[in-house]
Amino acid sequence: MISGIYNITVEQGSTFKLALYWKNSANRPIPLVNYSAKMQIRASTGASVVLLELSSTDSDQIQIYENQGAINLTIGYEQTENLTPSVAVYDLEVTSPEGVRTKLLKGRCRIEGEVTR
Repeated sequence: MISGIYNITVEQGSTFKLALYWKNSANRPIPLVNYSAKMQIRASTGASVVLLELSSTDSDQIQIYENQGAINLTIGYEQTENLTPSVAVYDLEVTSPEGVRTKLLKGRCRIEGEVTR
């Protein structure tokens, strides 16, 4: 499976939310029972420093709705206010109970600066 490409914009000091659904070719949800998920933002694909990481082990960051094939991402304003305005990259991976890792989504992450503090 080739991952989807979706560019996102994160505003410094604001909460970011994204809802997505993983569906098969028949447009039916792919069950995510006992899956885990992780997302990272880095300055570039080769960068060793992680600017921000989200994980489904923290249900405030990534929520998985197992039977609906739905994943909700949340980056709290406390996290976004520490990001430096830039254009970075991100990807979102899910891991099955059998340990199969699948990259669902990737793209550019534009981080816009905050004016009101």
